[in-house]
Amino acid sequence: MTDRATDRGFESVNPGAGAESAWRFRFGSGGGSRALVYSGPVDQDPGPQTPWERFTKPVVLGIVLTVVWLLAAFAYIQAQYGWGVLGELLPHELGIVIAGIVAPLIFLWLLVAFVERGRDLRDGTGELNRQIRLLTYPT
Repeated sequence: MTDRATDRGFESVNPGAGAESAWRFRFGSGGGSRALVYSGPVDQDPGPQTPWERFTKPVVLGIVLTVVWLLAAFAYIQAQYGWGVLGELLPHELGIVIAGIVAPLIFLWLLVAFVERGRDLRDGTGELNRQIRLLTYPT
């Protein structure tokens, strides 16, 4: 990268200094120069520290609603029909029961995934905008 940078009019002021090395831009053949300092990525988020930190409010709400829904469905089956009746159901009837339990959960998790995707896109867009500002107006 040093060769490409030198070809474009940049020369290293402090080579080998890592992310905090400075680059000097040469203006033409004259002696004047202006220092541009590259300090590397700023404010990088190290990511979740523990497995529990990655759970956001929509995910926690989805887990809670899933558990409540499954408990309510099992309580309903127990109170209305009993567990012994499930073995006597025809295959299409058993499929309807399973679909009735699982379909609302599928829609719930589609909604949670949609919200999380929007949040990730918003965070990524903010990071890209910040990087564009840093590249456009170096300080």
